[in-house]
Amino acid sequence: MDDSDDPAGSMLNKMNVSSVPEPLENITGYRIRRLHSLFVAHWSGWFGVRGLSLTPVQGGILLLIASNSDSTQTALARQLKVEGPTLLQALAPLVANGYVLRRSAPNDRRVKMLSLSPAGKRATQIIRTDLKQHEDDLLRMLTPRQRKQFFQLLCAALRSAEATVEGVPAKREND
Repeated sequence: MDDSDDPAGSMLNKMNVSSVPEPLENITGYRIRRLHSLFVAHWSGWFGVRGLSLTPVQGGILLLIASNSDSTQTALARQLKVEGPTLLQALAPLVANGYVLRRSAPNDRRVKMLSLSPAGKRATQIIRTDLKQHEDDLLRMLTPRQRKQFFQLLCAALRSAEATVEGVPAKREND
């Protein structure tokens, strides 16, 4: 695809917005990491002015707990595809800051149940209300069609990477 097929890319190149040092310019992982860094920085500012001092991962955890009331830590780790200790690193500040309530399951005290506190419910409502605008701000140079394509390609790349890491033979979407 050349610049005439990609007006947004052509515009970005002319603006020198996404200039990348030459040795890194064709490395997909570098660009994904850079985009992630920009999303995290914007998230912090966007939700910070709304009174939330949360990371995007913590915001995602709140959204998952809200949609799965009385979820267990184990189930949440499975949903996020992370190990238990990794989940605990993100969960501990949410508990300490009063967003998440953690209690033992009545039938097995080793199992930890998670639910949102009133503060967690308020934070989740703010995230739900403002998340689309946060993403719209960051992707404003993409047309609606490009955003849809970007999301589809992102999902396909994620499936491919997960299959590769998990040792599952990947099948291309069009095969």
